[in-house]
Amino acid sequence: MAINFVPLTGKKVKLRPLRNSDLDALCEHARDREISRFTFVPHPYRPDHARRFLDYCRVQARKGIGMHFGIEERSSGRIIGVVGIEGIDRHNRKAEIGYWLGKKYWRQGIAFEAVSLVLKYLFGTLRMNRVYAHIFPGNIASERLLLRLGFLYEGMERASRLRRGRWMDCILYAILREEYRAGRRQSGKSHSSREDEK
Repeated sequence: MAINFVPLTGKKVKLRPLRNSDLDALCEHARDREISRFTFVPHPYRPDHARRFLDYCRVQARKGIGMHFGIEERSSGRIIGVVGIEGIDRHNRKAEIGYWLGKKYWRQGIAFEAVSLVLKYLFGTLRMNRVYAHIFPGNIASERLLLRLGFLYEGMERASRLRRGRWMDCILYAILREEYRAGRRQSGKSHSSREDEK
């Protein structure tokens, strides 16, 4: 079943389907070696890589098993990264999430907002029960981001991904619908108590 995209809007970014006109922006940000260090983004990143990625995104969405949002900076209207949903399993109500962001936009709360928007969409609109993420050992920034969002460490998957000819270990994190909802309620209470203190 094909997926119909609904743009997701936050304070800093809008998440929307990727377009052919985004090819230059994808190349600009994905060509940085730091992006490729903990992802499957190839290095050096070329326009043909971006074109194949856009084709892959369309096929995934058409089959209903994945969707990829471009992270659009609201102030400039340009794509500065990607949040992907893969392995959508509607029967078991679970999906995997992955993301990358252009290096000059790191440590500004943008990735946190983008992934938060996708989690709200997954647990709300798509009614998922479980969302999980794999990260490579050493990716401390992603680990911290997932923990802040309420994901829990589930273990190390040894030699689980073939990356550039090498078998790589992956760390598995996941969050369940009930944990997400409890975290949202707790966040709301914390916000209310802060407002009361003013």
